[in-house]
Amino acid sequence: MRGEASIITRHGKREAVILSFKEWERLSRVPSFSRLLTAAPVSPDDLLERDRTPLRTGDP
Repeated sequence: MRGEASIITRHGKREAVILSFKEWERLSRVPSFSRLLTAAPVSPDDLLERDRTPLRTGDP
C-alpha cells in the first residue's frame, strides 16, 4: 500500500507480483500495442507502395 510492489518467489524463481490496487488500475488502462496501432491516424497516402518484384532471379 506504500506504492512498492512485492515479488513472490518459489524456489528462488520469481512467480508473482503484488501491487497496490491503485497501481494495478493504472497499469490495466495501458492500451495494447495493437490497439495503439489501429487507433493511429494513418491515411492510405501515408503508407509506402509495396515492392512486388521477385526476391530471387535466375535458375534455382
